[in-house]
Amino acid sequence: MTSTFCKSLRDRGTQCAVLRFAGLMLLAAVIVTVAGCYETDFEVIDASSAVAVYGVTGTYNVEGGGTMTISAVPLSNDYRFREVSKDNKISTGYLRLVPLKGSIYIVQAKYDDDSFYYFDFYEFTVDSSGSHYRPMDPSIEEEGLDQLAQQNGVTIDWYSIDLVPYLEGSRANIMAFLRAHATLPFTYYTK
Repeated sequence: MTSTFCKSLRDRGTQCAVLRFAGLMLLAAVIVTVAGCYETDFEVIDASSAVAVYGVTGTYNVEGGGTMTISAVPLSNDYRFREVSKDNKISTGYLRLVPLKGSIYIVQAKYDDDSFYYFDFYEFTVDSSGSHYRPMDPSIEEEGLDQLAQQNGVTIDWYSIDLVPYLEGSRANIMAFLRAHATLPFTYYTK
């Protein structure tokens, strides 16, 4: 994850830079060789499960150029995002967040022009200098994630066509698998 939120290698260029906001925000990375990034073709975090997170809204510079604007959706815990790449290409969609442990959240991203849902983990903190985010990766090998998935009735296709690990299972099982990441150690994602 380095520039967006796991949208990656589908020749979507700038859309691959949608969720990892520089400076304060959460999500925006493009590299999907990260263990913590997943996708599926149906919504897992529904509106009633999502939470509002203090300090998430705003406009941020995106690593590599461009901006990401996150705004709260009135009367809900959803967030809309609008990314403008350095080439002035625009990507839009929504985010939902669910607490995982401490200040780490499970983040679901859905692009308006894509049928897939993307999941990753971010730490959000607020201090006297402002709001901060850090993309987080579980510190575990694929075999360990496969075991965790199997324990929760989920399978991971590590070789999906776009190279983003694809989750197969019921909505409840996938959510249980994502929540089970709370038992894992995390490290801050770095390029």
